[in-house]
Amino acid sequence: MQKREDDRLDALLSAVRAEPDPRVWTRARARLAAEREEPRWVTWLGRPVTLAASAAMLVVALGGSLLLQPAGGSTADATTLTDQLLAERGAASADELGGTAQAADAAGDSGGLQ
Repeated sequence: MQKREDDRLDALLSAVRAEPDPRVWTRARARLAAEREEPRWVTWLGRPVTLAASAAMLVVALGGSLLLQPAGGSTADATTLTDQLLAERGAASADELGGTAQAADAAGDSGGLQ
């Protein structure tokens, strides 16, 4: 990238028959670098204040979720989704539903991966 810019500047200087002055090169490079400036939101994301703010929001979110959990923390009455679905169907186990039992005429596993 630097080589192409140097070639372009060299062509411009030779077009006006000017001597290459290091100060001109420095100013021209500074102008070219200013044109390639990152968008403001990218520079904003790189600031330490932004990182600290996002970490603070994470702590607040985690603290809020802990406050919303039941105080006792008891899981005695908690049931799994499977238990709830079985209770809804009136079955004591998944075998009573008949979904897991294999039909008599269905082919069994060959056991090739054993």
